[in-house]
Amino acid sequence: MVTDPAYFSGMPSGAGQAYLPSETNITHLQRTYQLHRDRFMQEEKAAFDCTLALLNGKSWALFSGQLGLPAWITESDMLKTSVNLVFAIRETGRAMLAPRNLKCTARIPGSAPDSDQALRVESYMNDLIRSSGLESEERRAIDDRILFGRSIKKHGWDVVSGTPFCRTADLYSVFFDLEAKRPSDIRYWMECTPVSATEFSRRIRSGVYPNWAAEVASQAYPTWMRRMDTDASRGHVQSAPWYLVYEYYDVEHGKVYHFTDADPRPLLVDDLHFVPYEVTT
Repeated sequence: MVTDPAYFSGMPSGAGQAYLPSETNITHLQRTYQLHRDRFMQEEKAAFDCTLALLNGKSWALFSGQLGLPAWITESDMLKTSVNLVFAIRETGRAMLAPRNLKCTARIPGSAPDSDQALRVESYMNDLIRSSGLESEERRAIDDRILFGRSIKKHGWDVVSGTPFCRTADLYSVFFDLEAKRPSDIRYWMECTPVSATEFSRRIRSGVYPNWAAEVASQAYPTWMRRMDTDASRGHVQSAPWYLVYEYYDVEHGKVYHFTDADPRPLLVDDLHFVPYEVTT
């Protein structure tokens, strides 16, 4: 899936660099993301990795020091590892909450329930449900809520298929305003999105990103986004070159920014026409 960053801001693809004011300095946005990332590393990542290790039956990783946890086993630890309670809890939650075989029924005002028009609409909508992967995305969201206490969904536009999408976002890379008391009070959202070299070049050629972006250096997969501290050298996905694009959605001021962590100039600045995230606990 290739997400068009212009979709969130209303900026047409290939609109040129008029939307990229070079005088805009986003150092404070870089610092804000770094603060959230450091807090996640210190307060949540070890707990998330611990839960995933137990879920996957890799309890040995908890006591080998790989996750930064104590290397001794308590009676409570033995209880958790002798029987995979995390897996049982996750499966129970899935069975109770996850939708199965989603279908809709269409009704056309003034027509019989089984009219040809109603059946055509019903067939079309059910085909969209199947092709969109709605059920699998909802299961991922339910898993996150059960295992980590929250899930985040992101809405956007897939430029390859030309259709909207709704996917479960990675909790390791998406942060938001922690001072908010309710979802409607969230003032900003942030996400680090590793972009392939092909996609990053496409954005430059199409004018979505400025020409100077070609100077941005690629990086390895971010350490804080590696689940269970997987070594980057163990897989192609993590060792391949990535371009880290940070997306900042300023809800309070109605702005969207794209930037890197090594340059104070933004890759993209424009008005924010809708908030692409929603959080559920």
